[in-house]
Amino acid sequence: MNRNMLTVIATSLALSTIISTSAVSAAEVNKGQASIAAVTKEAAKASNLSIGVDGVSNNIRTLNVKGTVLYSVRDIANIFGADIQAESKSVITLVGGNPAQTITVRVNSGAYEVDGATKNFSVAPLEQKGVIYAELNALVEALGGEVSGSGSKLDVVSVKPLEGDFSSPRVNSNGEVIAARESDGTVQLYKWNPTYRVYDALTSNENAASTAVSPDLKWGVFTDESSQLYLLDLSLGTAQAIGKDTSVKTDLTWSADGKKVYFVQGDKQEKIAYVSVDSGKITSVLADKVENKSDIRLSADDKTVLYAVNITGVAKNDKDSTEDSLSIDFSGAGSQLFTLDLTAKDAKPVQLTTSTDNKLYPNLLSDGTIVYVSGDADGAVENNVLKVVQAKEKKVSDLVADLDVSLAVTSAKGQLIIVATEKDGKSSIYAVKSDGSKSKLYTNDGAITEVFPSADGSQVAVIENGQVKLAANNQAVTLTK
Repeated sequence: MNRNMLTVIATSLALSTIISTSAVSAAEVNKGQASIAAVTKEAAKASNLSIGVDGVSNNIRTLNVKGTVLYSVRDIANIFGADIQAESKSVITLVGGNPAQTITVRVNSGAYEVDGATKNFSVAPLEQKGVIYAELNALVEALGGEVSGSGSKLDVVSVKPLEGDFSSPRVNSNGEVIAARESDGTVQLYKWNPTYRVYDALTSNENAASTAVSPDLKWGVFTDESSQLYLLDLSLGTAQAIGKDTSVKTDLTWSADGKKVYFVQGDKQEKIAYVSVDSGKITSVLADKVENKSDIRLSADDKTVLYAVNITGVAKNDKDSTEDSLSIDFSGAGSQLFTLDLTAKDAKPVQLTTSTDNKLYPNLLSDGTIVYVSGDADGAVENNVLKVVQAKEKKVSDLVADLDVSLAVTSAKGQLIIVATEKDGKSSIYAVKSDGSKSKLYTNDGAITEVFPSADGSQVAVIENGQVKLAANNQAVTLTK
């Protein structure tokens, strides 16, 4: 056997060895890849999960990968009404959201794009049977929404909650919550659907923030800078002038029949009058020249008006009226409550109280009972007490004294609602009956500064630490950040 033949044989043996080794290696690799694929397939289990989206239950395809749940990108896009621009087994591009953006998701890539900006997933998206799955929070955020809850109790809102400090809560006849937000020196009123937690702008008229709401919760009235009256549609946000009178008007209050709006009139708050909502005609009710009237309330039968008078100090001096002898007597100063019979001709106001305590948030209940929050003018009494006034006897007594009461309002149907601080420092909302019995509607650690009840008082719009909430049954839906 010559040298050349030996070389050929040796080369052939070497090649054969290499080929055999390569074949074995390739087989091992393919076996390993198949094993990994099998493990991944076994670990990634597809199923459906029901999640709440704007208050409506939706079934979403999911993929559970070793305890991490990924969600169908297409299903989430459909929830937000986003359009699928391109889709394959490796990439999906969609356009939509609030505001609309272009979002691109790639399988097995930790990076995704939102309007050209690169962001990162915590877990890379996966594909199974033609469906691409990705992280829920990242997808929803990219589409302009927000996720709350966890596990089987997930909720998605398609629009992120408004942020800021809010005030002036109201409720309209649709059950929507209304509140004002001040930003950059301007005031905007919004309305929220508390079930879906979505919102719309209502009006940018900042004067509407102080609107007085009609008994049917459909209308509001407010005045502008010139004291012109306006009627506000609480569903649409449109406003129209009532009459042309521009005399000073404060403390707007609707009559129970919704046909009139009573108010304190005059530069010195010395009169009480009402305006016909239909005609704009103003009628004087009381012009006794007593100044500093406020807090008008109407009885359920529209026969009695309750109001407060802030009595100031009385100037005293000697018979010569010298400057040195001038002094102010504050012994009779303070707020006092009065009623006026609207059915009797030439009726005179009846003074109900004479005590020196601060009389805050007076209310006239449907059974004729008068209540108010009593605050000690000298600060000697720690808690504010809810007082009740028996009008005929002019007798004042405690109604709720075991809490530090800060607010008292009455719903359109006559339910008394109070806000109080508990002994543990928490803020609570109670529904109170005329006999003093009460039931708790809500309690929390936050500071409750304003409330407005629904017509029957079962739900209460709340401003708590600047946030808008709707409270009921000792729970609250948070509508803003």
